[in-house]
Amino acid sequence: MFHFETLKIGQLGSILNGLARFGDILRTLGVKLWSMAANSTPNSASSLQQRIEKISHDFAALGTWEEKYQKIISMGKSLPVLPPEMQTDEAKVKGCQSQVWLHSKIESGKIYLQGDSDALLVRGLVALVVEVYSGSTPQEVLMTPPDFLKSMGFEGNLSPSRANGLFSMIKQIRYFAMAYASLS
Repeated sequence: MFHFETLKIGQLGSILNGLARFGDILRTLGVKLWSMAANSTPNSASSLQQRIEKISHDFAALGTWEEKYQKIISMGKSLPVLPPEMQTDEAKVKGCQSQVWLHSKIESGKIYLQGDSDALLVRGLVALVVEVYSGSTPQEVLMTPPDFLKSMGFEGNLSPSRANGLFSMIKQIRYFAMAYASLS
């Protein structure tokens, strides 16, 4: 198992293309996910779920979408700024109208994320997904559908371009998880 491995978006294609066929990828990941899920401890399995529950609870406590937007913007303001050398085309998330950069690394079997955006509200969405998914195992990410975003109302209360960008970020994080799972 890797203790530390940084993966860039551009490397995903190389990793995934290096695997023989799509069916082999699914079978390989399915076996790994099943066997690792069977051996996971309750604490590691619940940490992602606990973060989802906490963020869902925090947003449910807010009355209006205006308050929720302010919370998202506040989260974005507290997100550490990515240095310019990390704001590369290779790290850009495809499918976002604003510029969004995501970086990942795996350390001790957990994915850690860094991200940023050039738009204030989108930066808050980056902060939200980084807070939820960072510190999760690849298996947790792959086995946990992003249904919480829909139940929190993001799908219906964000503009279509922002909702598309948010789901592109989630898709990218899931790609990172697939790639890391295939390396173990």
